[in-house]
Amino acid sequence: MLASAERWADRVARWLAIGSGLVLLGLGVLGVLDASFRYALSAPISGTVELTELLLAVVIFAALPYATSTDQHVVIDSFADRLPLRPRRALRLFGAVALAALFAIVSWQMADLMIEYLNEGRTTLSARIPVLPFLLLSLLAMIVATGVAIVRCFSIVASRAERL
Repeated sequence: MLASAERWADRVARWLAIGSGLVLLGLGVLGVLDASFRYALSAPISGTVELTELLLAVVIFAALPYATSTDQHVVIDSFADRLPLRPRRALRLFGAVALAALFAIVSWQMADLMIEYLNEGRTTLSARIPVLPFLLLSLLAMIVATGVAIVRCFSIVASRAERL
């Protein structure tokens, strides 16, 4: 059961990371096109800055599940490496539970914000780009990140000493 959950988490996280990378590539192309149009034709692409801000949020949230799945978050382990096995494992579990809790709280807050934006019809200030689709994508990625973090917690509990 845990092995299939780990495989699912890794697979979904990998696809989200690929999507995140493609969106980031698209942002680069958009930036080049905007700069080219701005200088060559004196006609920048309208809404580029706001669209970039919205898509960058999606990129960041879509990359979180992969960073969690591959245990690539920033960790200062110079202290932890000196600990015996059991305290080191307990510290890893504490970190994983704290991360899962943080992700769950952020997901909940994003869902509240999404309901508020749905009622208001929130758009960006200048280009009037609807914010809701970008928030929805970010929320879905955050929910997946929460699930991946929970799977990591169970993986740490079930792991044997050789895997540490």
